[in-house]
Amino acid sequence: RYFNRCGGCDHQFMSLEIQRKEKTLMVAQTLARQAKISPRKGVELLGETLPGYGYRSRVTLHLDEEGHLGFFERKTSEIVAITECL
Repeated sequence: RYFNRCGGCDHQFMSLEIQRKEKTLMVAQTLARQAKISPRKGVELLGETLPGYGYRSRVTLHLDEEGHLGFFERKTSEIVAITECL
């Protein structure tokens, strides 16, 4: 329900399989670009047995001056007040 606003939901329009492939590719590209590392066996996904939603054990929430708790809106420091995060 927060997809169009929340900065943490960027990949939710993709199937779970594609999300995982894209995130693995992003890690490989970041390692190559910033650390100049290219693992011999590539980057391997270790959490493929996790469910698509509801598995995270921690998140970083933010609190604004009016007391709204949530995530930052995409590309801003404004809070998207949330009641649940899948």
